[in-house]
Amino acid sequence: MPQQNTVELEIVGTTHDGRGVARLDGLAVFVPYALEGERVRAELLQKGGRYAVARVTELLASSPARIEPDCPVYGECGGCGFRHMTYAEELRVKRARVADALRRIGGLAVEVPPVLGADSMVRNKATLPFGVLGGRVTTGFYAGGSRRLVPHPAGCALYPPVFRVLADAACSYAQAHGLRAGERGVLRRISLRLAETTGEVSAALYCAPGAQASLAGLARALQAAAPETVCVCAVPEPDGPPRFFTPRREIEDMLCQNRLRISPLSFYQVNRRQAERLYETAAAMAGLSVRQNRTYAGDAVFDLCCGIGSIALFLARLCGRVYGAEINPHAIENARINAGLNNIRNVSWKCGDAAAALRDWTDAGVRPRLVCVDPPRAGLDGPLRAALLRTAPPQILYISCDPATLARDCRALCGDGYALAGVQPVDMFARTAHVECVVMLEKKNR
Repeated sequence: MPQQNTVELEIVGTTHDGRGVARLDGLAVFVPYALEGERVRAELLQKGGRYAVARVTELLASSPARIEPDCPVYGECGGCGFRHMTYAEELRVKRARVADALRRIGGLAVEVPPVLGADSMVRNKATLPFGVLGGRVTTGFYAGGSRRLVPHPAGCALYPPVFRVLADAACSYAQAHGLRAGERGVLRRISLRLAETTGEVSAALYCAPGAQASLAGLARALQAAAPETVCVCAVPEPDGPPRFFTPRREIEDMLCQNRLRISPLSFYQVNRRQAERLYETAAAMAGLSVRQNRTYAGDAVFDLCCGIGSIALFLARLCGRVYGAEINPHAIENARINAGLNNIRNVSWKCGDAAAALRDWTDAGVRPRLVCVDPPRAGLDGPLRAALLRTAPPQILYISCDPATLARDCRALCGDGYALAGVQPVDMFARTAHVECVVMLEKKNR
């Protein structure tokens, strides 16, 4: 590279995904794996009208938050983004991200408390794409910003060891039996989930349309490799019905003292202990507590995007009745089963659109004290936001996995009669750019 492409930079900030930020001739320069407070010599790789991207060639002054990455493919694999910094620094960056989003996007000046950090960095779920490298079937994660497969190393710190056992068994079987693997192959990806309290594992094999029958032998191979794999299914893409190869269609876990059956096709938080902290924090924001006997004994609560019912069943012990809505039929079936498992009878379920459910319940005369909403990363769509405002509950408890869409929705709700009463970030996805957050919105002049 020509000498003029090499510059010295002072790193003055950090992006949400862990890249350092410097300033050069009026440009924002993004520098992967550089930390705030560091001075680096870097090579300019890309230059646009308002920004540039650079690569560190020499570290001139190091941050005390810098650590040696504990993964041999870190920097190539896109699974993690924070393994070059201490966990304390990661939590600082995530806190700043939430505060910045609420201020810049939401127009809300609010003090964001420290992020609730995780005791364990290991996730209970991993989805691994298949590919062929050097003539061998393999799995791993995609490189950052691409579809290039990076084989996962032995002892990947993101998931439990049994996932590597199952991934290797799947690759060996596909290789031995000539199954075409990859994005356009017969075998495309494997989604694995571990129930931490029981040790049970589920495996969902995503495959080409019409290929389910050809994976029965692979299902048996997975169970032989890890007998704790009690649930195996094949799911044709893009959106076909699953075929189960096992008598069991769910695994079972414990969360907030409730037994939960979890389908491989249902959402479940990737860190069980952090999910408990999240729900306990959410309840405290609403003024609810089992230990202190603070309840909404005669009041209704709506849980929108309720999934398998984990939040609804937790809240059911604290209020008069809970109404849960979920569009995923597998999840709502789990919710019904889970209510029965825990002998919780003050719950009602509706499978369908959250906005439509909200309208149906309110049209029937139900007036909720609290509405809990846990939408996908895209946040609240227009109809759901409008339905919330029409219902006008005294409190809205909003759980989000994306600070930007959370801030956008808070701005809209606060512009229509609500005030932000509390916020708490929770680190559900340690060593990645993601951060969970719960906020309490209260109706003004109620």
